[in-house]
Amino acid sequence: MPTYVCFSLADRFSADQKHRIAEKITAAHSEEMNAPRYLVQVMFQSLPAEECFIGGQLAPTGQIWITGDVRAGRTSEQKQKLMDRIVKAVAQIADCPLDNLWIYLNELPPENMVEFGHVLPVPGRENEWLNGLPSALRERLAGLERELPAGDA
Repeated sequence: MPTYVCFSLADRFSADQKHRIAEKITAAHSEEMNAPRYLVQVMFQSLPAEECFIGGQLAPTGQIWITGDVRAGRTSEQKQKLMDRIVKAVAQIADCPLDNLWIYLNELPPENMVEFGHVLPVPGRENEWLNGLPSALRERLAGLERELPAGDA
């Protein structure tokens, strides 16, 4: 957790753009929400243009929607900073105006989520949770915690 899904019209993003967006969302969430990078998931969903509507009319071709399911327990300020960073980063990478980006954060109680086969901890207890996991899983997660070099993101 969190899980971010970026919805757009088909072929809106190149593979490189997806990679860069995923890295920016991961970094923003990790830094603003004080959460380990290994918990951040980013997925992309492309939709046919004839399946996207706003106000009963076909959505603009550059429209991007991002939903994020996040653990409850963060301040309004943290969530606002997070969304601001994501909007700016995605707009730059996608070369689109800010008004084409919509973001929705959905907060879920950590006790209602399981990842890596274990119920998630409340924010701030991630290290305790990590230390209770099997060693092979801890090593796997440690590999996901490393940031990519700037040229790879």
